[in-house]
Amino acid sequence: EYPVEGIQFHPESIMTKVGKDLLQNFLDM
Repeated sequence: EYPVEGIQFHPESIMTKVGKDLLQNFLDM
């Protein structure tokens, strides 16, 4: 109904390759 995006941030997962890719994918949207 509303154009809203959300992300849940976990610092421990951002230290992994997958975490970085996930964050980058979100920022690229």
